[in-house]
Amino acid sequence: MASVAMVTLGTNAAPNDTIGLFFEPDCSKCSTTLAPGAETTLYINAIRGGPFGNYPLIGAELRVIGLPAGWSAACTPNPASLIDLGNPFGDGADIAFDSAPQTGSCVNLYTCEISATTSVQDVYLEVVAHATPGWPVGACPVVICDSGRQPFECMSCAQGMRAIINGPDCSVGVKPSPWSRIKSWYR
Repeated sequence: MASVAMVTLGTNAAPNDTIGLFFEPDCSKCSTTLAPGAETTLYINAIRGGPFGNYPLIGAELRVIGLPAGWSAACTPNPASLIDLGNPFGDGADIAFDSAPQTGSCVNLYTCEISATTSVQDVYLEVVAHATPGWPVGACPVVICDSGRQPFECMSCAQGMRAIINGPDCSVGVKPSPWSRIKSWYR
């Protein structure tokens, strides 16, 4: 079995982290129902994993698509953030935790209040790349961690997750497998 690795400017091209959309702050629920005139809280969180999962998170870049016309989303960045630029539900957002790196397997980036104005079934919100990406890792959501060695050594594309409103239930696996266990599958 052949494998290919691509490294650009000290970045890791493998999706080691995930940026997801959740209806519980602990990354455990990715579906809900929402009636017209009601609001719900949506958490934009990074789920840390892969070889860099144990390093503190110092930043992310992302965009959320799929909000129905007429609905609104008002997002507040994690209070520990040093920098917050843009709008996750607009062209995209960049957030940085340089002075307060975030640790753990489920790291909050933004907390958003979603307001429904109409009845819409099967709303799929999805994390994708910023409309004008600012990092050299490709067209993908980005996570940046601090390895303590080289700046931006563990910048990587993240897998974007979906959340579902007024549709089928979805399940979330929030406890990542240890990287050593995953590597052992390919030995």
